[in-house]
Amino acid sequence: MVLVDPDSAPPKVVRKRVVLDQSCALSYWTLLAGDSLLPVPVVDDFLRDVVAVRGCASSTSKTYAGMLSAVTQFRLASEASWESVAEHFDAYLLWRRRRKRDSAGRGFGVGASAATINQELGVIAQLFDYGTERGGIEARVAPLVLEYSPARWTASVKAHTRSGRARPKYRVRTGAKGADRALIRRREQPRAATDDEVVALLTHASSARDRLAIGLMRVPGLRVGAVATLRRDRIHTVQGKCQWDRLGAHVHVQDSGDHPGMDGVKYPAVLPLGGQVLQLYWAWLEERRSIAGASRSPWLFVTLPGSPRISSGQPISASGIRQVIGNLCHKAGTRHLTPHQLRHAMGEQAADMGLAPDILQVLLGHSSIESQQTYRHPSSEAMASAVERLDSRVPL
Repeated sequence: MVLVDPDSAPPKVVRKRVVLDQSCALSYWTLLAGDSLLPVPVVDDFLRDVVAVRGCASSTSKTYAGMLSAVTQFRLASEASWESVAEHFDAYLLWRRRRKRDSAGRGFGVGASAATINQELGVIAQLFDYGTERGGIEARVAPLVLEYSPARWTASVKAHTRSGRARPKYRVRTGAKGADRALIRRREQPRAATDDEVVALLTHASSARDRLAIGLMRVPGLRVGAVATLRRDRIHTVQGKCQWDRLGAHVHVQDSGDHPGMDGVKYPAVLPLGGQVLQLYWAWLEERRSIAGASRSPWLFVTLPGSPRISSGQPISASGIRQVIGNLCHKAGTRHLTPHQLRHAMGEQAADMGLAPDILQVLLGHSSIESQQTYRHPSSEAMASAVERLDSRVPL
């Protein structure tokens, strides 16, 4: 990706009203970009959908178009695709915070406020959600944007939200210097969790529940939403229970639309657990029996006694698991880790081991075999081992 100077003049992007139906005065606002002022692909379709399909007012599409103008300018200035923007979304946030308004009026000569960026994050998340559903943006990059923006919008969430407006979970903290330092540290750190960091988290985990959650994200590589919505009856350890017994102990990853946290599963799958994760599972079942209210819950992961603002035995959400991982990182003295970085560690290790691409595709739950390319970054140890094997076979 081409780095963009926040002080340079951005590409021209303007808003324009487009009439959909003259008879009922139905119209929407879109973005025109470049010297020729052509509609921006994906963005134009999304803004039309806001009015024509969701039934929002034309003024809503105008507001959304304004919130998408900055990320559109960044994409054009960096000569990048939407997929590349998602992969370098922290670079966009740095550019957005440092970009000063050069037009006359309120806010002239200063950068965007935290409230403005938070509102934009919600609309950008909706854009990527729309693009991945309609095929304009590759589905593999959606989780990268969701690390900064709202949780993935499921059908149940949209059904209970008339306007479809997103509510950002990631909050840009006030104080540009501190926020910029945090983003820069994030860019400089490896995305995947290291083995030492995983061991540190397991060592400082005081509950078998937390150790099992870490194990499920690190070894089978489950997404945090799949872990949170996992039912007790979807882990099979006894032979003769289902047709997948040839895998040994395994887990059925399926969507659970009735989970209170409304987290979903992207792609259903049946995955083997492995011996170490199975031991963590038995340890959690033993501990779970002593938790009040847990016996009545169909969900595998429940809240522990002493949880703030909620009684024990209640289903835990994906955001709750993220908070558990964050607290463990603080206790262990490691950098801040996300659940996706635990999953990423599994993908990188499997790629370094030379796991067949089709097997890795199924294990990671990817719709396309190309999605796993983000994990195929050979480590220094893997490259050194490869050179040693080649050197031993070359007659010099």
